[in-house]
Amino acid sequence: MNLTKINPKIWWTLLILFTWYFIFSKIASTDLWWHMACGRYFFENGSYPANDFFSYTPVVAISSNSATWLGDIVLYLIYCVGGDIGMHLFRFIAIMMPVLLMLKFTKWKYNSWTLLAAVVIVVGTIQIHHVRNSIFALFFIPLILLVWSETDKERLCLLAYPGIFKIWSMMHGYCIVGIVVLGLIFIGEILDRSTTKSYLALFFCIIIMSYSMMNDDYSVPAKNVIENVKETIVETSAVKNTYPNDLFRIFMKGGDTDYVSEYQSPFDVAYTLPVRTLFLFAFCYLFYLSTLRIKDISFASFIPSICVLYLSFGYLRTTPFAFLVTMPFMAAGISKVFKNENKRLFLAPMIICLCFLATTHYYYKTNNFYVLTRILPSEPGFGKSNIHDSVIPDYVLENYPDDIYNSFNTGAYLLWSWYGKKRVFIDGRTVNYDPDFYNDYRYNYGEKYIDEYDLKRGVFSLIMDQKEIKHFLVKGWVPVVFDTSMVIMEKCGSIIPEFTGNIEKLDKIPKLHKIKIGEFVIQMINSMSNQGHGESSATFCENEKQLLDKLSIKIEVKRS
Repeated sequence: MNLTKINPKIWWTLLILFTWYFIFSKIASTDLWWHMACGRYFFENGSYPANDFFSYTPVVAISSNSATWLGDIVLYLIYCVGGDIGMHLFRFIAIMMPVLLMLKFTKWKYNSWTLLAAVVIVVGTIQIHHVRNSIFALFFIPLILLVWSETDKERLCLLAYPGIFKIWSMMHGYCIVGIVVLGLIFIGEILDRSTTKSYLALFFCIIIMSYSMMNDDYSVPAKNVIENVKETIVETSAVKNTYPNDLFRIFMKGGDTDYVSEYQSPFDVAYTLPVRTLFLFAFCYLFYLSTLRIKDISFASFIPSICVLYLSFGYLRTTPFAFLVTMPFMAAGISKVFKNENKRLFLAPMIICLCFLATTHYYYKTNNFYVLTRILPSEPGFGKSNIHDSVIPDYVLENYPDDIYNSFNTGAYLLWSWYGKKRVFIDGRTVNYDPDFYNDYRYNYGEKYIDEYDLKRGVFSLIMDQKEIKHFLVKGWVPVVFDTSMVIMEKCGSIIPEFTGNIEKLDKIPKLHKIKIGEFVIQMINSMSNQGHGESSATFCENEKQLLDKLSIKIEVKRS
């Protein structure tokens, strides 16, 4: 029996087993819904929707969102044909693409080490697993590397690149990353043919290290890195944002850099699972390089690997690229340089994978998966996440024909649910909105435009809009109807809030969601009492006693 090899069928079964909770997670992306709505409009009308088709608030005449029209159509058609299951299947195929590339680079070696590498790729790329246009990078990065690997056999393969990048650019702006990676590969091939290879390697390493550590404009001072990592161990909410955006912004698109939390530096969110994986992988990669002799280094793989690894420390959104580019090259290098399999080391990666499986299973069974990943939408399972599983959109259509306020986090799902029937106040298409309006929303919750449009009601996410809800409670707005996902609030006097959700669902949603719902209910009761609506507050507590018991809320309310 050869312990260094694993039957391919068993290998794939083990990979799915070890990464089950990451491969099959509920649909949670907020951007998905507006992308699909735009795809639907394009599919039905043959053109991209005008910026004011989904919104009644001020918009700009032209924005860059239309550049992703093809990706929007693809996502819409997948959802039309397969629904939620179709989306899950599409995401599964996407996640497996870089794994297949890694296996091809290792010449299809199915062993415990390639299994561990595959697990690391899946975990390291979870930031772009959420079904939205950025997921296409999981297809196109492996594709451009695959085409490059075939150019030695057939140079005509190079002719495929213009078409690949053109199609990718119509799906997502990450296309520029692929172009840069390909350019670095070709630079590496030129250097590989140099007779002064050892000196070039040393020179390149010095340049990279100097640029990374000594450039005050773009580097993170070591003191700040240490402080941030230390604080994330003690207090996981500590975020300093010391890493500047400018250097890496050229690789991105959109206008929400300062608003979207995913643009934080990994040094500032070191407690999230993909970032921890990135730190560990970077250490392993440097150790791997230290074991190589200069003559074993291929610049065609070394240069893009080290540059993409550096890019991955720019934003939380760019962390996956190290696992899409550097990891397959590293696996191929290990396979090529260390040809002799070591049977004694066979169990080491298997033990790591088994421990990882036990850990993920524990957090899943305790409804605490967020504690492991530290990414809010992480919710293993099938179908929609609790964030979007709401009756509120339909309730609004049935009861409120006038324009209604909504939060940034609910906008995309609302415009998808209200397609052609009702427009939203704001959504995730940030570059579509007039800068004055967008800044008023960011810094003042859109108060100026609430008054301008005389809006009396609003829709908020119970899971993601704690600050917004608190702000409007203080302003005297009162919750009218809520479930486990969203709430409608109204600018009026005394109203007895109504819970329209499924009580039993509270046992199945993530514990973090349940905690946030409980915090909202307590905040709502206290706000009503403080504003002199004790009678309404007490009546709510009597009517919703089962809900309060389910949330373990014990509170005394005076009717006066």
